[in-house]
Amino acid sequence: KILNSRQDGADMRIEPAFRSPEEVLEGWMASRLGGTCFSLTHCLYTLLRHCGFQAWRVLGDMRHGRNIHCAVVVRLTGESYLCDAGYLIPAPLEIAPAGRSELAGPVYRYTLAADSGGPDCFSLFTVSFSGSERWRYRIRNRPVDDESFAHYWKKSFSAPMNDQLLLGRNDGKSQVYVHKAHLRFTTAAGKSSRNVKKSVG
Repeated sequence: KILNSRQDGADMRIEPAFRSPEEVLEGWMASRLGGTCFSLTHCLYTLLRHCGFQAWRVLGDMRHGRNIHCAVVVRLTGESYLCDAGYLIPAPLEIAPAGRSELAGPVYRYTLAADSGGPDCFSLFTVSFSGSERWRYRIRNRPVDDESFAHYWKKSFSAPMNDQLLLGRNDGKSQVYVHKAHLRFTTAAGKSSRNVKKSVG
């Protein structure tokens, strides 16, 4: 997204086009590329619908903005599950209408709990290996129509992250996180960090 918002290395920002599900899948298969939450969510939503699942896109709030995150909710065996490819949740996480649900991952334990924002609002927390709990985002389990989804997707191109390197990957045993020049590896045993600029060259 950062590269696509600059034309021929120019300083002037341009508005890049949305990445289609085909482009996201082709990028993954050819070069193991990922995407931002909007392109990944739309890709997953399209695939699930194509395969016959009942699924819808939802919007979420994070500390740095409202409707700045998104995910997919899918209906399975009468229950709803949060599927968030953009936040590295390793498996579908049940949305329990009146309580909490948990999912144990290799690095974090994920907790989804109903909150005070309304009957369809749920907050996601991660619990680290040390036991510390951290609020990550709030979702509203309301289907988002195409026009609204496109509006917030377009708005995301002007987010501060478009001027910063921001990467994340979960390989099943550890989580790799890169922000600007900061590189962090997190496993069940702990964290290790280093400055990328200082370690290159």
